[in-house]
Amino acid sequence: MDKQRSELIGHLSHEARTSLTSIKWAAILLPEKIKENAEKDVQKLIDIIIEENERLIRLLDNLEDSA
Repeated sequence: MDKQRSELIGHLSHEARTSLTSIKWAAILLPEKIKENAEKDVQKLIDIIIEENERLIRLLDNLEDSA
């Protein structure tokens, strides 16, 4: 059971870090794209932030459901 728990935590940690990294870089790039008035790029970055946020919420919901 401890091995399964450890593997689950490792998997969840990896998934969370992947989403958080995407959100971080999209947020970092967003002000630059706004200054450049690159409307299409701004919307793409906003979409990434929203999608990755929703992914993290699903991940946490699944974790709660399995607890």
